[in-house]
Amino acid sequence: MLSELQQRYATPLDEFLRGVVSEIHPTELNLMQGYAFGWVDETGKAMRHMSGKRLRPYLLLLCCEAAGGNWQQAIPAAAAVELLHNFSLVHDDIQDQSIMRHNRPSVWARWDQAKAINVGDSLLGLAFHTLHALRESFSAETVLAVWHDLNVALRELTRGQHLDLQFENQPTVDEDEYRSMIEGKTAALFAASAKMGARLAHHPGYDRFAEYGRHLGLAFQIRDDILGIWGKRETTGKSAADDIRNQKKSLPNIRGMQREPEFARLFEGGKLSDAQVERARSLLNRCAARSYAEAVEEQFGNAAIQAISSLNMEPVAGGWLKELPAQLLGRTI
Repeated sequence: MLSELQQRYATPLDEFLRGVVSEIHPTELNLMQGYAFGWVDETGKAMRHMSGKRLRPYLLLLCCEAAGGNWQQAIPAAAAVELLHNFSLVHDDIQDQSIMRHNRPSVWARWDQAKAINVGDSLLGLAFHTLHALRESFSAETVLAVWHDLNVALRELTRGQHLDLQFENQPTVDEDEYRSMIEGKTAALFAASAKMGARLAHHPGYDRFAEYGRHLGLAFQIRDDILGIWGKRETTGKSAADDIRNQKKSLPNIRGMQREPEFARLFEGGKLSDAQVERARSLLNRCAARSYAEAVEEQFGNAAIQAISSLNMEPVAGGWLKELPAQLLGRTI
C-alpha cells in the first residue's frame, strides 16, 4: 500500500517542492537544500532515487482524500509539512552530531554547521511561505486555520527536541517523560498532517483525524527506536545500535535501565566500546526490551485505527488509512 501512495502522490508533490526550492538563491544554498531532500549529490548531480519516506505529506494527502476532499488542491500544505520536517532533520543532525543521513554525509558534515543551520532556517521559512499557495483553492479562514495547525506542530516539535536534548544529561528518564518527548518531537507533526488534510476537505471530524495521526506518530517513533538498536545499516542508513552508542533515552533503553542493572551501569558509564555496545544489546534482549517496545507500538497503532473507526470517509482512501498502521508496524526502514 505504501508503494501505491507513492505512485499516487509522489510526482505532483515532488514537482511542487522542486519549484518552491528552486526559487531560493544563491546557487550554493539551492544546492544544499536539494541535497537535504535527496535530489542531488554534493556536486549538484541528480540522484536516481529520492531519499526519505515522505510519509507525513502522504498522510496529509491521504487524509484529505479519505475525508472527501480534492487532494491535488492540498499539495501546497503537504509540501509545507515536508519542508518543516526537513528543517527539523537538518537541525537535529547538528544538535545530535550525526554525521550520516540516508547512507551519506548529513548536510552539516558535508558543508559546515553554520551553513547547515542556515539551510534549516531557509526550509522553515519556505514551509510557511508555501501555505500561501492554498489561497488559490481555499478561503482565507481555512488557510489561516491550516497555518495555525502547522505552527502548533512546530512549537511542539521544538519542545520535544528540547526534552530529547535535556535527557542526554539526565541520569534517568521514565516512560511518562519519554512519551511527552515523542508526543512533541514526532507525533505532533503526524497529528498536524492528518488534521490539515481533513480540514482542507472541510470534514467536521478533523480532530479525530488528528488523534489518528498522533497515535500513528507515536507508533512510528517507537519503531524508529527499535531500528535504532536492532536495525541494519543497509536499510536504515545508520550504524547498527546507534541509539545505544549515543546513549539515547529511547523506549528499549529506558526498559533496559529499569530491568537490567548491568545495562544501566554500561549506559551511564560514558563512551562505549564496540564490545560494550554488543553486551548492552544482549542485555536488552535478555530483558525482552524489544518485544516490550513492539507491544507498545502495536497499542498505539490500534489506537490510531480506533480514532477514525466511526468516521464517514471515502471508501478506498479511508480503507488505506485504516491499513496504514499495520503497514508501518514491523517496518525495517
